[in-house]
Amino acid sequence: MNKVLIYFIWMTLLFPGCFDDLENDDTGTFGCYLENAPDAYDYPVIPGTPEWAELTSGSEMDSACMIPDDILSEISTAGLVETVLNYPLFGNLFAGSTGSYQISFESLTKHFNGFRELFSRNDAALNLLERYKLMYPGCLHNNYSLATVPVGWRFAFIEILLVQYEIINQLNQKNLESLLDEAVKKYEEKKLFEYSVMSSQLFSMAVAGRIMYISNYAPFIEACNNNSDVKNFMDHIEFFVDTETLEMIYGCSLQFLKN
Repeated sequence: MNKVLIYFIWMTLLFPGCFDDLENDDTGTFGCYLENAPDAYDYPVIPGTPEWAELTSGSEMDSACMIPDDILSEISTAGLVETVLNYPLFGNLFAGSTGSYQISFESLTKHFNGFRELFSRNDAALNLLERYKLMYPGCLHNNYSLATVPVGWRFAFIEILLVQYEIINQLNQKNLESLLDEAVKKYEEKKLFEYSVMSSQLFSMAVAGRIMYISNYAPFIEACNNNSDVKNFMDHIEFFVDTETLEMIYGCSLQFLKN
């Protein structure tokens, strides 16, 4: 089955159209339109264009999305964050067959040079955190030029980056707590706006869980040791996680933030 067909099958399953009543404020009251980084890379060929339709293989799509080396070496980290978040094939995160978003993401990193460059920047985590703070689940038009990307996926893209140890280990304890607080808020807001558990809510709790894990937070470490569902979710960021596991991570997060 080709990548494009898989992409649209997953879009249908994971984004059932439950966002019609979300706040859609064109005035930007809720930060719906974020300021673009001036040096973000403008992909010359994107899905929905005649040029993209002419691409017949995954390797051709990969080549079309590669950032030229001369641009990659000069782009600011803020510009690189926006460029990576707008990666035209990021939706293939949802097309994996292993049941693990972590494995799907690791596969993606082999096909796009923007990920490798972002992981090499020592200010990547701070730039991602600042971008994350500006995003609000109540906005349909939140952050992305690719209007066909479901709003829930927009959070999945940035949260799967934030959950990577190469990124999260860059943050000091103060910024880790700031990120955890933000992930908890996003989770609460996603529940309020009925975001999909499978394609959006779980990513916020993956961020929260990994922060508590690297912080060696005893109640959460104990939960991982005693509950295989929690441990497996944290290791693999599994597609099919139950809400009980997410709520347990959420409860630990609230306790952590109170300490």
